[in-house]
Amino acid sequence: MQALIARGLVLPFEGTAYRAMRLEYSSPDDAISGAGAATWGGRWNPPGLATFYASTTYEVAHKEVATAAKYYGASITNELPRVEAAFDVRLAKTLDLSTRRALRQMRLTQKSLRAVDWRAANDRGHEALTQAIGRLAAALDIEGLIVPSAEVRGGRNLVAFPRLLTPGSRIRGRGLERLRGFLSH
Repeated sequence: MQALIARGLVLPFEGTAYRAMRLEYSSPDDAISGAGAATWGGRWNPPGLATFYASTTYEVAHKEVATAAKYYGASITNELPRVEAAFDVRLAKTLDLSTRRALRQMRLTQKSLRAVDWRAANDRGHEALTQAIGRLAAALDIEGLIVPSAEVRGGRNLVAFPRLLTPGSRIRGRGLERLRGFLSH
């Protein structure tokens, strides 16, 4: 990964990201904290590493939720209601792992990353390859990763480490403050 940094593949990211969140994680602060992922771990983070997950399109965000429910044998209706939100994101240091160039440098493919079953690895007491990548990126002060969606071919997700944001970097929810008073947080 240090070779990717040296080759100039760590670049700024600015754009809109989308989430379909559980109600209990939808307050303006909770939505960007990464606390849920820090507690349970996620595809790109081991437990203990606060991580914000979002998708680069609205459609991918919804498909990610549906696929997670399916993994556990649940109906999507068990995952509802959800709060949909868009986030304005600006990160100074982002590594795009959805590109062939970056993956080639790491001797990986999108297919190999999509095939990682991080939940099964964690259930066996192991850190998944994708979690190790996220942990290493955070250790190198990379603020975020653009990663291929494991669920949607051609889809991309944003993985950001909120505690690593440098001055000028930000993750801001659009309109989430309007939920204050509707939800008891």
